[in-house]
Order: sequence, then C-alpha cells, then structure tokens
Amino acid sequence: MTPLNPPPSPDTSYDGYREWKQWNRLFDPQAHERDLFQREFRDIPVRGKRLLDIGFGSGALLGWASSEGAEIAGIELQSELRDAATARGITTYESLDATPDSSFDVVTAFDVLEHIPREHLLPFLKQLRRIAAADARIVLRVPNCQCAAGLLNQFGDATHVTMLSGPIVQQLCLQAGLATLHIRESMEAIHPGSRLKTLLRPLQRLAQHLSKLSFRLMWSSGSTPLSSNVTVIAAPHPLPALSDVKGQH
Repeated sequence: MTPLNPPPSPDTSYDGYREWKQWNRLFDPQAHERDLFQREFRDIPVRGKRLLDIGFGSGALLGWASSEGAEIAGIELQSELRDAATARGITTYESLDATPDSSFDVVTAFDVLEHIPREHLLPFLKQLRRIAAADARIVLRVPNCQCAAGLLNQFGDATHVTMLSGPIVQQLCLQAGLATLHIRESMEAIHPGSRLKTLLRPLQRLAQHLSKLSFRLMWSSGSTPLSSNVTVIAAPHPLPALSDVKGQH
C-alpha cells in the first residue's frame, strides 16, 4: 500500500508500482485477505464505524471493511487508484491535509510508514491524531526490523526508505500524542496453495515456532514480536488537544 502526505523522496518512484504489486483485483479482497483482516481486527470493531485507510493500494482492506458494515474512506498517492475508488462511490482524499479533524473512528495505515522518510514520520503521526475521533483506534502495520523475517519484507521493495519496529513506532506515537495500546505480531496471510504445500503447512509452523523460541532464548525477551510484520494499535492520548498540525511536512 502506498503512502500519502508527505510524498515519496525524490529518488523514489511509484511508476509501474501497481503492476509490480500485481494489484489486479481492486476493492475485491480474496478469501485469504478476508481471513487475515478478520483476525487482525479481532478486537477492533468496524461495523458502523467511520474507517479511513491510508495508502489503500488495491483496496482490499476497504473492500473487507465495507462488507463488515464500516463507512469507508481512503487516501492514496496514485491517481488511477483514487479514480477507481471514486468510481465505486468511495470517498477519497489526496492528502491528509484535506481530511477533516476528529472525523474517523478507525484509522489504518498498513505497510505505509516504511515508505515515509524518517524526518516526516512524526508530522505524519500528528496528522493521524488530528483526524482521529476521541475514542478512535489507529492501526499501524510495518515490516518488523527486529527480526530476519521482517528484513525480508523491508528490503523486498525499493520504495521502503525507513526501517521500523514496534518499539520505534511506539516511541514516535508517544511524541505525537498517541498512546500505544498493543504491540503484537501481525497476522500472516494463509495463501491457498498446492496439496503438497497444504500438507507441509503444519511442519512450516513448527519450524517457525522453534526458530522464534531459539532466537528468544539467545537474544530477546519473550515479548518481542518475531513475525515478518508488526502491528501497533494506538489511540489519541488523553492530553489537551495538539495545536493544528495541518500543512506540516
């Protein structure tokens, strides 16, 4: 999913990005994507909520949320994807600056922050606090650069410019006036595969479990997420309102 506001750094291009990502189905999540979102949002209700997805890309998350009864809107850098959303009656914004204050109950940014230069992340998160309702949930997913599996994601895309982890995002959220509620391993998509892959899946899970156990015994505490992505769930901190952050870049 591609980010919005601030724009990518000058040496980053999204030309041909949709084709490279093979986003052929727009706003029509596949079964494994629906399953992933159902598990990722297991404790975050979306029915009847105003949900904004930042960098909506293929629109899979928006399509799922709409089917679950959410009132959806999105922000996207690529005009052809915004046009496709508008044609389906989805409210779109070209930037966070255009988004109304305190207007969303759920704000999502899946695979977005790693596209944003480090110096722009704090203004970006302050914008999320501005547009979030008082009791909103902000759901952020980034490659987990605290483990090898996350580095595969981080260095698998030329438009990724910032390395992140759960603790780094938590620290930035605190500075932006957001309270971190959870840092947890992101759900992994269970892709349909051949019969052989299906049979081998339990063995794969066992190998992953043993690998994580070994890493924790040697290098980390039991609370460190070791999945390829990490999910941070935040909420507006109960502090006096921040000064207007519109227009910050």
